[in-house]
Amino acid sequence: MRGVIALAAAMSLPQTLDNGDAFPQRDLLILLTFCMILVTLAAQGLSLPFFIRRVGLVTPSTELESS
Repeated sequence: MRGVIALAAAMSLPQTLDNGDAFPQRDLLILLTFCMILVTLAAQGLSLPFFIRRVGLVTPSTELESS
């Protein structure tokens, strides 16, 4: 659900202005919004394991312990 509001706001821009001209750079704004959402989600998802190890919430183990 992250980024849905930003993407909805970009998509809600009108296609044409009141005088009939196309909305300037509408497609670029939608593309940039989508790319920014994708990059921030990927950056957060890929950096999470590093931060978990850095904070010390999980200690890495090399072998699985058997019962």
